[in-house]
Amino acid sequence: MMDKADAITKRQMKTKISYYFSPLWVKVAILIILILTGRFILHA
Repeated sequence: MMDKADAITKRQMKTKISYYFSPLWVKVAILIILILTGRFILHA
């Protein structure tokens, strides 16, 4: 019984972490792309 509950809580924690961090990674990726494209435009 405890093992099942522990597994569920662990899964919930993982989903919460991914839910909170995925937007951050998306923002970082967009920032990097914007910086790279901006530099490319400046150099071109």
